[in-house]
Amino acid sequence: MPHYYLSNDGQTAGPFSINDLLTQGLRPSSLLWHEGLTSWQPATTIPEVAALLAPPIAIPVPPPLPTDLGSSAFPSVSSSPASELFARNRAAWITGALVGVLLLVVGLAKLSANGADDSTGSWFSFSDPKPAPLDRVDSAGIALEQARQELKEAEECAEERAEQQRREARRRWHREHFMEYVQADVLPGYRVVGFGGIADGHVQFLNKSGYRVRDAVIAVQYIKSNGGVYKTEYLTLDEIGAHESRVLEIPESGRGTSLFCFVQSLQAPGLSFHYNADQVDAE
Repeated sequence: MPHYYLSNDGQTAGPFSINDLLTQGLRPSSLLWHEGLTSWQPATTIPEVAALLAPPIAIPVPPPLPTDLGSSAFPSVSSSPASELFARNRAAWITGALVGVLLLVVGLAKLSANGADDSTGSWFSFSDPKPAPLDRVDSAGIALEQARQELKEAEECAEERAEQQRREARRRWHREHFMEYVQADVLPGYRVVGFGGIADGHVQFLNKSGYRVRDAVIAVQYIKSNGGVYKTEYLTLDEIGAHESRVLEIPESGRGTSLFCFVQSLQAPGLSFHYNADQVDAE
């Protein structure tokens, strides 16, 4: 037996067995669907369900048989054997006739509910509410499905916009704090030659961010004994990956007693980020 989904006033519930439908609010205006149907159908067009909605038929009860079957109980009849037999069984004949007529009416009512001939329509007209036209039922089902699809698309669009806003917020934060994740340092171990001069110097560039860095320029200053800058050399890196470091050799100098370095400029294409120390100072 199929299990039915029940829809009343746009509210859908189920699945239910056919025996549970009446307790779940089944009425003639209800829409039903089960596996095998191509669309929602009115309850009155499904034979087994329509039988649940049909009003109970009152079967007339024949009057009790008289205790005295003599001439006072029935009108006088012919004294022929056939007439005497009918007189003795008259109550049974009447009851059988009533039952036969009742069965005929019930059978014709079922044929009318199922539709005697699709080309000519039903044989009888009853006072039960007419089921909604199939095109109206199909339209309601299509409208319900479209509403569900539109709601799903709206939820997906809202989630996509929220995710895009979260990504942009993360990118904005990384742009604002990017220079905290890159650094350049002079490595220890360089030599000071005589009264001034630098040899065997190296600088390390460290990219601790999660983004690739391109066109990095490191400014290396040679500091004199009085604290002034003798000269500045610029070391370049074409590209360095995320979470990578690179060591560059510092050119020798005939003057200077110490070294100092800093990041002059760089780019992070993945963030659309550009940095230039001169522009930062100007601001």
